Amino acid sequence: MTNLAAPIGAVPTPTAAPGLGLDMKRVQLAYGNIAPGSSLLVELIKSSGPDANPTVLVTWPRVSEVSPARFAEVVSNACRLLGNASTELARRRIMPEQP
Repeated sequence: MTNLAAPIGAVPTPTAAPGLGLDMKRVQLAYGNIAPGSSLLVELIKSSGPDANPTVLVTWPRVSEVSPARFAEVVSNACRLLGNASTELARRRIMPEQP
């Protein structure tokens, strides 16, 4: 299981929100395999709209089968990947909203 962090200086991918006329940038914060055939992706979405707030998008696998013996490895990989995404988000100085 490799590639548990986004490359430093990940290139934003411009996209558009269909029907909304908003330009968005997607920045990969972290990506990696958490189980055989299952990956987890964390992206930062930045919109250019007037009231736009940054959003973190987490794409999880739907169903993953692992043996009980390998379950701890899956949990470890997921935690490490999410930790890397959190660190990358902090490095980019994107602050969470205060309640």
